[in-house]
Amino acid sequence: MLLLLGLGAGLFMGVALPAMGVLNGCRQIGRGMYNTVESVQAQANGKVWDEETETWITYVPYNLQDEADKVLQSTSGDSTGSGGGGGCGGGGGGDGAAAVTNARKVIDMHYYELLKVSSDASAGTIKKAYYKEARSCHPDRNPGDEAAIAKFQALGEAYRALSSEQVK
Repeated sequence: MLLLLGLGAGLFMGVALPAMGVLNGCRQIGRGMYNTVESVQAQANGKVWDEETETWITYVPYNLQDEADKVLQSTSGDSTGSGGGGGCGGGGGGDGAAAVTNARKVIDMHYYELLKVSSDASAGTIKKAYYKEARSCHPDRNPGDEAAIAKFQALGEAYRALSSEQVK
């Protein structure tokens, strides 16, 4: 009797599990076909999938110029501490150290001098100074100018270092 009960249960599972698998597979294929049509329509309308909200949102391309304008025009009251030219050429009358005041003791002022801010600059001031300097040295504005590209990369390194220092 026990053998017959086990045989019946095994036969049932041998048929039921594959049948459920086939049904679930068909359901997933149907969902995929439905969502593919929705995806094609949304992408044709200029939308992208947002993983966080799990909805289609309108794609807005990133624009460095727009963000720089927004940062530079913010009314936080911070000053960039800039004084004296410089630009991408690297010259401009001095090494930039005169424009920076040593309000806080730091070992190396190189990054502060690149961004033309004082060592006690706030995160907002550092961000503004980075955008201001990076706009003039951006590779899209200076195609083929190796000095501008090098300064742009150095500015990025300085910004990453100083902004991560502000987090600590």
